[in-house]
Amino acid sequence: MARAIWNLGVSDFQLMIDSPVEVGFFILLMVLQMVITVSFMMLNIERVNGEIMLTQAALRESLGKLQNAFGEVKALEGILPICANCKKIRDDRGEWTQIEVYAMDRTYGDFSHSICPACPKKLYPDSFKEEQSM
Repeated sequence: MARAIWNLGVSDFQLMIDSPVEVGFFILLMVLQMVITVSFMMLNIERVNGEIMLTQAALRESLGKLQNAFGEVKALEGILPICANCKKIRDDRGEWTQIEVYAMDRTYGDFSHSICPACPKKLYPDSFKEEQSM
């Protein structure tokens, strides 16, 4: 298209168009073609910008969720010194703390105490001797 416009200004070039109206119409068509091309480019840019904005919003939301999840995570790391008898744990200050208290201070979990099926026989052997003799 640039070549066609450049050729219009060259005096040696003979257009097959005889009248000035036809030359004007030809130039108008060239300008219209440029306007249409630029319009399509602008529409495409708008679409791409919209997609970029949606993607950025989704990324911001994901980042927020990850930051919230990271803030909620507390992890116990390293070696925990634990008493072989009472199961208390020695903390960083050298103090001995019950395992439940130690874990609740360092995690978001809570404890619910119960007794497993094997422990009542150990804790209450007299109650289970009666059942075995029957």
